[in-house]
Amino acid sequence: MHLRTVNNVFSASKLPIELVKGKDYLYLIFDDGTRYDTLSIMVPRLNDLTLAQWVEEGKQFAAKMESK
Repeated sequence: MHLRTVNNVFSASKLPIELVKGKDYLYLIFDDGTRYDTLSIMVPRLNDLTLAQWVEEGKQFAAKMESK
């Protein structure tokens, strides 16, 4: 799996989320033009989670941000 695979699913789902690789972890960026935040996912490799798990993490993070 590649980062672009996950990010393409977010884009197709109209989620203002991007998955980014940090040093020894990955994180999600939420940016809808008015709100911005990040969520660290403390796993060292992209493939430590399945595509479905990444999508669920993104959906939950987006829902949390949109409720603010």
